[in-house]
Amino acid sequence: MIRLLIADDELLERDAIKLIIQSNFDNNVQVVEAKNGREAIEKSFNFFPDIVIMDLKMPGIDGISAIREIRKYKNDTYFIILTAYDYFEFAKEAIEFNVKEYILKPLDKEDFIKKIYKAMEYIKKTRQARLKSIDDNEKIMTLLKSLESDFVYSVINNQVISEDYENISDYFNLDFKDNYSMVVNLEIDKSNKKKVFNYIKDLINDQNSVVGCYKYTNSYIYFISSDKKRTTSKNSVILDSKNLAKIIVDKIKKKYDINIAIGIGLPCYGGENINKSYKEAVECLVELKISDDKYMHYEDLIKSNIDEKKNIFSKVRVYIDENYDNDLELETLSKNFNLSSYYFSRTFKEYVGMNVSEYIIKIRMEKAIELLKTNNIKDICYLVGYNDPNYFSRAFKKYTGVCPSEYKI
Repeated sequence: MIRLLIADDELLERDAIKLIIQSNFDNNVQVVEAKNGREAIEKSFNFFPDIVIMDLKMPGIDGISAIREIRKYKNDTYFIILTAYDYFEFAKEAIEFNVKEYILKPLDKEDFIKKIYKAMEYIKKTRQARLKSIDDNEKIMTLLKSLESDFVYSVINNQVISEDYENISDYFNLDFKDNYSMVVNLEIDKSNKKKVFNYIKDLINDQNSVVGCYKYTNSYIYFISSDKKRTTSKNSVILDSKNLAKIIVDKIKKKYDINIAIGIGLPCYGGENINKSYKEAVECLVELKISDDKYMHYEDLIKSNIDEKKNIFSKVRVYIDENYDNDLELETLSKNFNLSSYYFSRTFKEYVGMNVSEYIIKIRMEKAIELLKTNNIKDICYLVGYNDPNYFSRAFKKYTGVCPSEYKI
C-alpha cells in the first residue's frame, strides 16, 4: 500500500486529484488530505506519506516551506509540486529539496496518471532496495556473529596467530590495548541461554567494545576493550571491570532471579595476551560458587593467595621452630600441611628466603649454640635432632666455621 498526501488549499483541486487516484489506483493507494502547509506538516508527522502532492501557493506556510519541514523527519518522501505558475521560477528551491516532479494547473489527467505511476514505481524500487539492504545486513550480522564465536573459541584454545588480531580488531571494533577477559557462570536452562548472553553483552557494550561466545562452552566468555574516549590506566581498567561485574551480578539477579559468578582477568596489551587474561578469569571462577552471586578479579585472587601463603608458611616456621628435635624430612613436613613436596619446597624458599633444609639447620645450630652453655656436646647432638654426634659436629663446623668443642660462647 502506497501512502499519499494531497496538500492544497482549494477543495475542488483536492477532490479532483483524489477522484483520479481512486479511479485508477484505488486498491494500491491510501489518501490523506491537508488544506494548508501547516496541516500537511502535522499530518505527515503521523501519516508518514510515501508520496506528497504539494501545492506551492497556500496561505500561511507555503509548499516549499512545508516540504523543508517534512523532509527533516521523512527524507525519502517522493514530492510532486502543484503550481499554476511556470515551474522554472521554483526550480532552484525544488531541486534543493529533491522534488521529483511538478504538475501545472489545471491538471492534465493523462500526464497526472503517468507521473503517479512513475512515483509508485520509484517507491516500489526504493522499498525493494531497502529490503535487500536489510536482508544483506542481516546476512552480514549473522556471519559476523558466527565469526565472533569462532574467534573467541580460537582465542581460548590459543589458536589465533598475532597477525590475525589486526584484522579482527577492524571487524569487531576492538583495539586490543586495554583489554581483558570476563567469564560468567550461570544456573540457566538452554532456552534462555542466548537471551541472557545478549543481555549481559548489551550491559558491557554500554561503555566498552566487546566480543563474546557461549555456543561452544558451558560459560559465557567476553573479551572487553575499554572505551577509547576515556583516559585509562591499568588500575582504572581494573576498577571499571569490577564495577561492571557488580552491575551485571545485580541486574541479572533482579531481572532473571538466577545465580551467577563472574571471573575477571587482568588487563593486557595486545590481542595475543587475551588468552592469558581468559585463563586468569577461569582461575577466579574455581574459587567461586555460582550460588555465591559474586565476582572475583584476578588481582584479588593474587592478593588472597599471597595472604594465604604467608599464613601457611608462617605456621610452617613455627612448627619447625618448635619441633627442631624431631624428624623434619621434606616429605613429612609437606604431608603435615597437605601440600606437595615440590610446591612446599618452592614456596617455602619464596617466603622464607632459604630452602627448607637450610632453615632447619639454622634453627638447630642456633639452639645448639645456646645449649653449649650448659650441656655436653654428645647430649646436644640428640637434643637438636641429630642421631650421630660425628655428623652433628661436621654440620656445626660447616655452619659456624669451628667444631663444637672449639666454639667460644
